[in-house]
Amino acid sequence: MRTALQPAMQHAQNKMCYARWVHRKGSVERAPYYPIFLDLCSRKVVVIGGGPVAERKVKTLLEAGARVTVVAPDATAALQRWDAGKKLRWLARKYRASDLNGAILVFSATDRPEIERQVAAAAVRRGIPVNSAGKPESGTFLVPARAQRGRLQIAVSTGGASPALARSLAQQLKKWIGPEYAEWTRLLARLRPRIVKSVAPENRPRLLEQLTDSKILRLLRQGRQQEAVEVAERLMQRGQLKPPQRRSNKKATVARLPARRS
Repeated sequence: MRTALQPAMQHAQNKMCYARWVHRKGSVERAPYYPIFLDLCSRKVVVIGGGPVAERKVKTLLEAGARVTVVAPDATAALQRWDAGKKLRWLARKYRASDLNGAILVFSATDRPEIERQVAAAAVRRGIPVNSAGKPESGTFLVPARAQRGRLQIAVSTGGASPALARSLAQQLKKWIGPEYAEWTRLLARLRPRIVKSVAPENRPRLLEQLTDSKILRLLRQGRQQEAVEVAERLMQRGQLKPPQRRSNKKATVARLPARRS
């Protein structure tokens, strides 16, 4: 008897990963991706492909401080300009599996399915996470759409179901999250080291909650940065005060030595 789970399990067997599929409420669904933010500063990232899709990926990687290597016989004008400016390394030739050595991430952005499969397979053999633009199912991670204001980033993903929907939602979020959120994040980043250094652990949760109060946001939205800083400073001063000592109701007792027998 053929069950609803069998087609998915067969697909999972072909992909060498049974855990990708879960049985929920009588239907078979793909297990969700695990969201994560990576520090790519000075880390080697390889991008296979030199077209517009590769260019978009490279742009965000450079913004993250990655050490990017592009492998492609041809490249867009922007990629060539970045190579000339020493912002990245461009290998103007066909892809080789050895190009992936030493990378912590790999992006494949070509218009050739066989190359996409080869790159994904080589990355997986080396234990390197790989994103495949042309064949997402061949890769091991997806890049979410983002709504960003300064250091604040909100990632949106549909797990590959509809990248267009993810982009649309991210654009709507960016309209809702104004530039004042970037100021707010910068202010909290400046205060955080002081909170860790000078505020008692038992006082930190309440202080951190107060610092994310909407009053500070309203002041920043109105362009009243100095007043917002003053409100934050007053909250900091209160947070640094030591909590009152609780008095014990128990009476102090003095231990008595047993009487010495004569």
